Amino acid sequence: MTGSVTWPLTKGERERDQLTHALLDLVERGLRTKCQGPSVDYLWLSEDQEERDLASRLCEGCPVLRACFTSATKSGATFGVFGGHDFTTMARPEESDH
Repeated sequence: MTGSVTWPLTKGERERDQLTHALLDLVERGLRTKCQGPSVDYLWLSEDQEERDLASRLCEGCPVLRACFTSATKSGATFGVFGGHDFTTMARPEESDH
């Protein structure tokens, strides 16, 4: 069966579920996060460090900030901005020159 859920959920699955519920709650209230805005959504997964820095700043005050950060941490994110934190592990040019 596609999409079936096994119980009990792992802690990581519960954390992601909390983010999903928080986002759905916003939608029900007619709201969205800044990262869902069509004119700036690319910033959170940009390869450009300055754009990801801007995304991190735009996360300030987000109603799902903590749930987003926790979900990304638990899922092992290694690229992009989640919960105001840049999880990108790519070597930056100034670091790779050494």
